[in-house]
Amino acid sequence: MNGHLYKGKNQRAGEFGHMVIIPGGKKCNCGRNGCWELYVSEKALLDNYYEKSGKKIDIHNLISLVREKDEVATKIWNEYIEYLSLGIENLILGLDPSVIVIGGNVAKYEDLLIEPIKNNIFSKDGFEGVDDVKIMTSKFISDAPLLGAALLPIQKVIG
Repeated sequence: MNGHLYKGKNQRAGEFGHMVIIPGGKKCNCGRNGCWELYVSEKALLDNYYEKSGKKIDIHNLISLVREKDEVATKIWNEYIEYLSLGIENLILGLDPSVIVIGGNVAKYEDLLIEPIKNNIFSKDGFEGVDDVKIMTSKFISDAPLLGAALLPIQKVIG
């Protein structure tokens, strides 16, 4: 906020992965049920595919299947987009950001992510005036955690 990382009163700000999106949903290691990260992580996406198909694959193979219009992969991808959109929608309503950045390996597949997410969020009634929120993928896909960790001590030095 205002050019600085917001940490919150107890240094726990930003734990959006533990925002409940499905009450009574899957059990999270935090002790709650239905946390967002249980539905929108790469692991969740691949586990969901395994549960529905019985096949273990990686993200690149899953995306290939989605592009080939495989029924199971496409259904799972669409569910993933729904859950991702729901969490992003909550972030937009709660924080009113100008930009939302999506990271991780799925960010490599921007063409399958951004437009479906925008359509899910901005086509809803009551979302007039927030459609100027930019939703984009990170350009630092594999380096993001390191860059974020490096930013904390740098911010202390430069204020």
